[in-house]
Amino acid sequence: MIPVSLIGRLGRGAACGVALALAAACADEPPAPPPTLQDEILSSVVVDDVAFAEIGRTHRGFILSAIGSAQGDGWRGARLRPRLGAPDAEGFLDFDLIAVPPAQPGPDAEPEAVERAARAAGLTQRLRADTPLAPEQLFGAKAVRVFARQGSATVTLQAPAQP
Repeated sequence: MIPVSLIGRLGRGAACGVALALAAACADEPPAPPPTLQDEILSSVVVDDVAFAEIGRTHRGFILSAIGSAQGDGWRGARLRPRLGAPDAEGFLDFDLIAVPPAQPGPDAEPEAVERAARAAGLTQRLRADTPLAPEQLFGAKAVRVFARQGSATVTLQAPAQP
C-alpha cells in the first residue's frame, strides 16, 4: 500500500506507476527468458513431409531451399540440418528438414487454448527452409537430398562441383 502522503506529493499518475513497479518486483515468479537459438534447435523435430528442394546460385556460392509440411499450426524456425556435413560414400550430401513444433496446452491450460489446439490438429502447415552452401561443401557430391519423416527430395547436380 502506498502512503497517502506519498500520493499527494507524487500525484496520482506517478503513484500508480510506483505501485505497478512494486507489484512487478514482488511477483511470485520472474518472467521466463525467451528461448535461445540453441534451445530452438534442440527442441526441433523432423517435419512430416518434404515436397520440393532446389539449389540456387548466389554471389558467394549456392543456397539450398526446401519446402515441406507438418501437421498442426504454429510450427516455427524451419531449418535444414546437415546429416554429415560432407557427401557420403555414394556422393549424396544429406539434410533433414526440421522445425520447432507448436506448444501443446498443459493440464492447467485455459479452455480456449485447448480448443485452439484441437482445431489446429486437423491443419497442415507449409514450411520453408534455406541454408547457404559453399562450393567446397558440394565438392564430390553428385546430389543433395533433403529428408522428412515421410520421404525425401533430391537435387541432382549437373556436374561434380569443384572448389
